[in-house]
Amino acid sequence: MIPPRNPYMKFVCRACGWSVIHKQYSDVIFIPPQCERCGSDDLETQAANALEQVAHEAAQLLKKWT
Repeated sequence: MIPPRNPYMKFVCRACGWSVIHKQYSDVIFIPPQCERCGSDDLETQAANALEQVAHEAAQLLKKWT
C-alpha cells in the first residue's frame, strides 16, 4: 500500500453545502456515495486544510472517550 500524500479528503455537496472529512489510509480513495443531508450524489472532492485536519482528529478522540 502506498500512503496518500495528504490523507485528509473533504467531500462537499454542491447542492446543499454539507461536508465531511475522511482520513484515507491507502491509495484507494473512499468516496461517500451520496450526501447525508439531502441525498444528492453531486459531491466535490477537496483536500482538507490544516485546521480542518486538527478538528477532525479532535472529533475522533472525543468519539472514543464518550
